[in-house]
Amino acid sequence: MAGPGLGWLVLRENIIYCCFRRGIEVAQERKRIKGPWSAKETNTLEKLYHEKSVLDIAFELNRAVGAVRNKATELGLRKRQEREWTKKELNELKKKYSNTATWIIANKFNRSSSEVRRKARDLGLSKPHGIPFGRLAK
Repeated sequence: MAGPGLGWLVLRENIIYCCFRRGIEVAQERKRIKGPWSAKETNTLEKLYHEKSVLDIAFELNRAVGAVRNKATELGLRKRQEREWTKKELNELKKKYSNTATWIIANKFNRSSSEVRRKARDLGLSKPHGIPFGRLAK
């Protein structure tokens, strides 16, 4: 269910999953699973850890983000090293960074938001004052 163009809000006992489609925000609330991890959940975590964000995995497994991080650490899982930026990605980043939310760019490039912010800083890019996360792209 998770994929590019999706945003997250994490609130106390529940995960609120927000999907932005055609300007309409759709929210789904699900109760988190607590307690021991099943073998199936552990296998899913191991398969997805290098391909998806911790937030996406938390939603897919119905687990807290902290629980997913802790289990990954317990299993010795580590995120892969950052991959090189392509010329196409760099050009698009330069064009859209100032007026597009960082998480939208990150999802489009299948990168973390911190990776996008770091590369933008390296390129001397910034967001306009008063819009810390950028506007939604049209």
